[in-house]
Amino acid sequence: MSTLERSQYENPAMWQENRYLGNADELRRFEACARLIPAEACSIVDVGTGNAAFLKFLGRVRPQLRSCGADRSFTAIRFDVARRPLVQGSSDALPFRSGSADVVSALEVIEHLPLAVFSRTLEELERVSAKYVLISVPYHEPKVMAKCPSCECEFNPHYHLRRFDKNSLESLMPTFQCVGLMLIHKSDVWFASSVGAVYRRIRTWAGFFPAYTTCPLCGFSRNNGSAGDAYHAVARSDTAMRLGRAARHVIPRRSRAAWAVGLYQKPDSSSFDGRGPLHV
Repeated sequence: MSTLERSQYENPAMWQENRYLGNADELRRFEACARLIPAEACSIVDVGTGNAAFLKFLGRVRPQLRSCGADRSFTAIRFDVARRPLVQGSSDALPFRSGSADVVSALEVIEHLPLAVFSRTLEELERVSAKYVLISVPYHEPKVMAKCPSCECEFNPHYHLRRFDKNSLESLMPTFQCVGLMLIHKSDVWFASSVGAVYRRIRTWAGFFPAYTTCPLCGFSRNNGSAGDAYHAVARSDTAMRLGRAARHVIPRRSRAAWAVGLYQKPDSSSFDGRGPLHV
C-alpha cells in the first residue's frame, strides 16, 4: 500500500461517523441519492462504501432495502457504522457475482480513479448491477491545485483526477442509459466566482500545500507520516469547513450546483426481481 493510501484511506480520522452523518452537505447528497433509487429496488451494493455511512442512512429512509458494501480500506471497514455486510475489495475487481443487486452505487468514488482503473470500474459496476447504477460526483469542480514543496509536483489536494459536467455524465456508462440526473446545490460567498480562479492560481504559484494532503509522487507530507498528526490535520480541515459554513450565514451568498447524482439503467433489466444473494 502506498504512502498516499495509508495517510488518507487508512487514517481513522477519515471514518468517524460524524464526518459524514453529522455533515449537512453529506446528508444532502445522501438524500438526493436515496430519492433517485427506484421504488421497486430490493437490493443495493455500495462500492467505495467507506465506513458505510450511506448504507446507514438508507437503513433509516429505505429500511426494506437489502444492502452490503465494498471498500479497499481495511480501516474504513473496521469503522463500519451500518452493521451491514462489508467486504474488502477494489472497485475494478469487485468480489460480487454478476447481477448481484438491483442497484450498484458509487458515491464520490470515480473522480479519484486513474484512467485504467476508472474504465474497469465502470465495467465492474455494470457487471454487478442487474438493473441500475447510481453515481455521485462533484459537478463542475473548481480547479484547485496543491504544489509539493519537496518535488514540486502539482496535484488536486483531494486527489480528484477528472471533472464532470452534464454531457460527460449523460454518456458516462459504457452500455447503461442515463435515466435520471440530479444537481445538488450549495451556497458560496457571492464573490467566489469572480476572484476564485485568480486566487487558486496565486495559491498554487505560492506553493499552497495543505496539512491534510500527501504528495502522490514523492510521499511528502507536512505531518511526516505521523498517524496522530494526520488525525489532527483532518480534524483541522473539518474545523475550517465548519467556520466556512458559519461565515455563509453573515456573508452574501449565491447558490451553485456543486454535486451531481446520476441514475443509469440496464437496457434489458425489466425481468429481474432482485431477490438473489448479494455477493458470493
